[in-house]
Amino acid sequence: DDTGRPGEPYVWENYNPRLKVWLRCTNQAIYWVDGRLAHMVTYQDVTAERTMRDELAKLAYYDKQMSLPNNLKMQHDLREACEKQRRLLCFDIGSLRRVNDVYGRETGDRLLELIVDWVQQQRYEYDDFYRIDGDEFCLYFTGARQQRVLEIANEVMARFQEAWVLEIQEQYVSVLCGIYVAVVDVDI
Repeated sequence: DDTGRPGEPYVWENYNPRLKVWLRCTNQAIYWVDGRLAHMVTYQDVTAERTMRDELAKLAYYDKQMSLPNNLKMQHDLREACEKQRRLLCFDIGSLRRVNDVYGRETGDRLLELIVDWVQQQRYEYDDFYRIDGDEFCLYFTGARQQRVLEIANEVMARFQEAWVLEIQEQYVSVLCGIYVAVVDVDI
């Protein structure tokens, strides 16, 4: 410290690409057993800890079924965003429960996968695509003009005017889904 006495350790983590490990480095001045001031540096392999932390973050922040970020991740991203213009295009697939009731949950899951694939194939300039709940999704835009987000909302609604074609027990079935869309300007 400023008085010449040992202070708190300085700790950081660093990835070593040559060894392919994460190391926790600790740098500290200490008094040696004979009273002399010594500089001590330690390294601890924390690769397993880092891997577990990353896996826990993925479990907390991502929908397991669709591999999309979830509501908790969206809230985190909105709090962390620095952009002044943040917009969400939220849509709720209104008839998913009916599809599940009539054709079974597996078919409903396949329908969701088809919808997610379609959204991801579009050339929308969104920052992220979240699954908020079972049948609720949001596209997150930073810096996008409101007019452009409204155009995308209209494109999404237009696609839902058409049937989604699913294979059910070796037969193709056309499924119409209702959709509710909202565009929200975000101020946090």
